[in-house]
Formats: sequence, C-alpha cells, structure tokens
Amino acid sequence: MTLKLFTLYVGIADFANPTLLLAGDNTTLAWLIEKIQNREIVNLAAVPFVKVQKMLDLHITPASHKGSLKRQENIFLWDISADEAINVAAQLKELIKSPLAAHTYLDSDSNSSDFQLLASKGEYDVDKVLFA
Repeated sequence: MTLKLFTLYVGIADFANPTLLLAGDNTTLAWLIEKIQNREIVNLAAVPFVKVQKMLDLHITPASHKGSLKRQENIFLWDISADEAINVAAQLKELIKSPLAAHTYLDSDSNSSDFQLLASKGEYDVDKVLFA
C-alpha cells in the first residue's frame, strides 16, 4: 500500500462504475469531517496535503437547498445540504472507527456527474489506482 500518512488523495478510479475516490487516513478524513460539519467552502486541489489527479479538482460547498454532485469538465462540484453534512460526517466517522481497511459511498441528494463518490481508508494502492 502506497498511502502516505496525512495525505488525502482525490481522483477518478477505473472501477466497474465510474468512481470519484477520496482515499485517506484517519487524520485526513477527520479534517474532511470538520470542514463538512463546519459548512466550509473547500477547494481540495488548493489544500497542501491533498494530492489530486492532474487536471482534476473537487470543490465542496455548503448548500442551502438539496445537495448535489455535478461535473463541469475536470471540476467536480459537491454541494452539501445541512442534512447531508450530518449524514456524510457520520459515515466518515464510522469509516475512521474501522480497524480494518474499509470504504463508504457518499451519495448526494442529486448526482448528475455520472460518478459515484467513494471514501476509502487503507483499501487501495493509490499510486496504482489514481496515479499510474
């Protein structure tokens, strides 16, 4: 496993279904939980400890309406409603608690991106899955 501690990896994984993968450790997933719970705007490609596939970005924005995941060329826009923020934070907390490698699907109210959103801890060799 080539997962550096304190790095959150973001990219499109070539799985059976088109997948936007967020792969991290407990520290980076806890950071993501904090951002989502605090309803902060986050441009992941601008965060120093986030490694994003070349020419890709994920923007997380609090939504006052229903949440959504959209894709505009190489930018994914993840608008998270208040209810979704609670649910996503709970899912990520459960992922952190797992002593084993695990993942969770982070479904949005509306997804027009044609990609499933997957958060993972310890499951994938990110160099092979995202950066090969």
